[in-house]
Amino acid sequence: MIKVLISSHAYIVGLNQQKLESLARNKDLELSLLVPKKWRSVLREISLEKVDDPGYSIYPTAAFFQGKNDRFFYNPFDLLKVFHSVGPDVVHIEEEPWSVACLELMLAAKLFGAKALFFTWENLSRSHKPWYGLIERINLFLADGAIAGNSEAKVVLETKGFRRPVIVLPQLGIDLETFKKTNPEKVKKELGLKGFVIGFVGRLDPQKGIKDLVTSAQKLSFDWQLFIVGNGPLKEWVETESKKDPRMLYYGVADHSDMPKLFNAMDVFVLPSVSTEVWKEQFGHTLIEAMATQVPVIGSNSGAIPEVIGEAGLIFKEGNVEDLSEKIKQVYEDKKLRKDLSSKGLERVKNHYTHQEISSQTLPFYKSL
Repeated sequence: MIKVLISSHAYIVGLNQQKLESLARNKDLELSLLVPKKWRSVLREISLEKVDDPGYSIYPTAAFFQGKNDRFFYNPFDLLKVFHSVGPDVVHIEEEPWSVACLELMLAAKLFGAKALFFTWENLSRSHKPWYGLIERINLFLADGAIAGNSEAKVVLETKGFRRPVIVLPQLGIDLETFKKTNPEKVKKELGLKGFVIGFVGRLDPQKGIKDLVTSAQKLSFDWQLFIVGNGPLKEWVETESKKDPRMLYYGVADHSDMPKLFNAMDVFVLPSVSTEVWKEQFGHTLIEAMATQVPVIGSNSGAIPEVIGEAGLIFKEGNVEDLSEKIKQVYEDKKLRKDLSSKGLERVKNHYTHQEISSQTLPFYKSL
């Protein structure tokens, strides 16, 4: 029996804990979760959505600088109490290696004689501020292994001199009973949508390419509606554009639990991310949510998007609004292609991105440490 303590602010969301439920079903694993009591994200402030589960133990813990991925950390006294109670063999830290929380958990793991691994999405080799650079070097030195969320993130770790075991695996998967196709026409009617619905879900900021998507849609000559869900710096711009163009519907912020329904309103989902000097798309979880709901997906070639989509969707050159417009037109006009992408997307999720598939690869990695 391996005792594993896993920690991530992502598990404050109830749907995300479904991965832990799948992991906890392994009979030779005793799982515990350390998670902040509250988290202030870009979209909203969240309180822990589940405080008890029969399959594993949950330790809601006070955190300072909540909402700040790089500098948040747990109350040290409460943290040590959790470690003393759990007595972990393995500590799975799902925070970037340059974060304060990762350092805090890494040091606690070593204090209690546990193996420790971290998770990283970082797919660009870039310099951090001196303080965070020092934290990263310490964590890379102390860690017994790592999980990289995409192939480029593994390469980045290797270029930084990390020589411990690394596997490539997304942080979170999909529950196919939650995300599935269910009466799209009914959902469209409820939301007041009609025609061919182009969907976007995510942060409303320049690097997510929302302006490119609006421009591309407005070049289309058929009956379409652009359905936008999210929040961020460009919220006011999106609201203004929606008032000027009735073909655009801005839904606003949605709870994660509402997303399976909202994806059912879409005829195609687009992730038009645009790379910058310090960021490129690291995964795009909304892609696999759409694919699980059998919605055809179109993504830019930014970062990990082509790796996630594989042959199950269409790729356009990031920032190229003509190329994106043409790809949307293809999906609209070719019903066979639409059906083919829908089935391929679901199959790809089944083979690579379910919670069960991720769990089946995570447990052997724990044992290998």
